[in-house]
Amino acid sequence: LQLLGKLPSKEIKTHLEKAHIVFIPSLFDNLPYTVLETMSQGKVVLASKQGGHTEAIENGVDGFLFDHDQPSTFFDQLKHIMALEDDEIFAIGERARKKITDKYNYETIYEQKMQAIQAYLDKPAENNNFFPYIRPVPLEADTAKLQLAGSKKGLLSVVIPYYNLGDLLFETLDSVLASNYKNLEVIVIDDGSTDPESLKTLDLVKERYPQVKVIHKPNTGLGDTRNFGAQQATGEFMAVIDADDKIDATYYEKAVRVLEKYENVHFVGCWCQYFGNWTGMWPSFMPEPPFFLVHNTMNSSALIFKRASFLQAGNDPNMAFHGMEDWECIVNMTTKGLTGASLPEPLFHYRIREGSMFRRFTRNKIYHLHAYITNKHSKFYQRYTADIVNILNTNGTGVLTDNPTMEQGYVVRNPIISNRIINKFAVIARKNYYLKKIALKVKRLIS
Repeated sequence: LQLLGKLPSKEIKTHLEKAHIVFIPSLFDNLPYTVLETMSQGKVVLASKQGGHTEAIENGVDGFLFDHDQPSTFFDQLKHIMALEDDEIFAIGERARKKITDKYNYETIYEQKMQAIQAYLDKPAENNNFFPYIRPVPLEADTAKLQLAGSKKGLLSVVIPYYNLGDLLFETLDSVLASNYKNLEVIVIDDGSTDPESLKTLDLVKERYPQVKVIHKPNTGLGDTRNFGAQQATGEFMAVIDADDKIDATYYEKAVRVLEKYENVHFVGCWCQYFGNWTGMWPSFMPEPPFFLVHNTMNSSALIFKRASFLQAGNDPNMAFHGMEDWECIVNMTTKGLTGASLPEPLFHYRIREGSMFRRFTRNKIYHLHAYITNKHSKFYQRYTADIVNILNTNGTGVLTDNPTMEQGYVVRNPIISNRIINKFAVIARKNYYLKKIALKVKRLIS
């Protein structure tokens, strides 16, 4: 018996060509690619009946199966295979090859999937007002407050917090006003801007966009400004968007449609398309526990809410550092059963620029904000303790999970060293063997 360990693909192929029997003892594969690849080469496979092997192998016809719960079956099958004549081995291998070629080729699988999808689409639509969450969270919010007296039915209030962002606001307003959903109330909340160019921009907004409300207030931060905007709004629904971002014309229309249909959906987001200093996309996943408790799986800075639901949870103005208010908001809402959904389309356009809030985050600030959110909602987190531990064990810390808005090579800085210095040093170190060794040691010390 020779244990070869992990082999490169080319070497695996060489060994398989010489193999008389291929033994695959896996316990839990769903659709075992190793089995499919080996059978496609005409080899006799001896695999466990646990997992998905039984779907691919018909015992004694195009391969062989044994049972981990009955160890003797392995030895019995191995002795049986070893006693087979060469022509029998060849015939079994050929049947295995034919099965994979006929049943598992791309065209066949595609056709089967399309038939399943079409069958689902052909089913009569169910009149279901509740979204089918995998693990529904019970509604604990005050149901009496979920109906706002005086709010205008169907009206979408778009709240745009603004602080020293210059004329970028014009692009945001043009984007919002080009929306297919026309029943809009657009409110710009000036959070105490001090920059002369930004103050001039606000004056121009009042001239150029008479349908847009501009409200000034003292500087209190992003979270408190969003809460203030929600109180000033009059719509049944409320959207928030930062004053340098944009939306697809269909976003609000699609989001409102979901909010109107499902009683248990209280906020809607979507995938995110980047523009500016970086291009790419952030596929936003459903904001369901346990995954979004470990890391924000949803780009939550441009959501559409049922305004009454937002007012029950809202942004937390008491966070010690500004940042992650939007994530804390949807965690807070979800703890009360005010759950959300994500549209699988890139309908939100997020500007990547130097000087944005996230780029000013230090690693210590990120740790602190994660700890704040976890501790504030510790009772809710406790419901999913086992799941969260398993996620962390498998994937590592959620605190430093890569943010898709960070271009390759960008480093979340420590407070004593700027990102600009770190990135310049990284470029130099990659070209120098000795500096590279030193840099790796330093990285291990500060990580």
